[in-house]
Amino acid sequence: MKDLSQVTFYTDLHRLDEPMRRCYLEEISRCGIKKLVLTNSMLSVIMGDHAMLKKYAAELEDAGLSLVDSHALYGKIWDFNAPEYRDTVAMGHRFAMNIAAQLGIKSMTFHIGNDFIYPDVPPEQHIERICRMLDILLPEAEKLDMVIAIENSWSQLASPENLLKIKALYDTEHLGFCFDSGHANIIDNGRLYEQGAAQEVWQPLGIDVPAWKTMEETLKLMQEHIVSCHLHDNNGQWDAHDCPGQGNIDWNVVLKYLHKAPRLQVYQSEVSILRHNLSIRELTGSFEKLFMLEA
Repeated sequence: MKDLSQVTFYTDLHRLDEPMRRCYLEEISRCGIKKLVLTNSMLSVIMGDHAMLKKYAAELEDAGLSLVDSHALYGKIWDFNAPEYRDTVAMGHRFAMNIAAQLGIKSMTFHIGNDFIYPDVPPEQHIERICRMLDILLPEAEKLDMVIAIENSWSQLASPENLLKIKALYDTEHLGFCFDSGHANIIDNGRLYEQGAAQEVWQPLGIDVPAWKTMEETLKLMQEHIVSCHLHDNNGQWDAHDCPGQGNIDWNVVLKYLHKAPRLQVYQSEVSILRHNLSIRELTGSFEKLFMLEA
């Protein structure tokens, strides 16, 4: 890959009014971006104002852009393992999936949840709750011809091993994985620090030292089922969502496995330009440089 044709980009469109959105969309299109992510924030806007679905679609079309993949609603109450409001949560996720389907989107990334929030709940109960939510959502995904992509994190619950355990229970192409490079780096290079994001979620479970895993080990476990990937960098301590090359991820290792992932549909930038005060050209330049690593 020598251009951005296979990369989708996370944006903060929900923060902008219509004139600024149109200006911003035109600018990113001129910088070489052609595909965007339907973000959880955009979904929330549409769910609160249904007219925004057609408005977003029209504005994107006018700028020569399209939505390709999506991120589900997330946060503590939206996690698959959350015990509260489960019927309402399932209803909200189905609503969001149908919005994405109307926009032609074929995959949605979901967080399965965090165990450190519920330290007294045994691991098998978390898996049971996650599977009961999938029992509701997978038939909807099949109806919509959409893939639910469950995402790795640096928590014990969202480890590659647990993702594989869940996947083994569902013989369907409508369930896959989202590989998150930044999350994988925290459970790898997080070992360089006495305290960081990894320790913060393992220690409440009574585990002083997280189960560190190299980037390559994570990719080997996940590769077969990777449908989408979130690409961003950090130094292993915190989830910085920085440009590739600004942290200590070995991108040659990441791309080696992603390029051979048999189910991969899309490469996604999950860089936060607002957090790092980036220009669009700085963002696109980092991904142009990243994919020039390809032999």
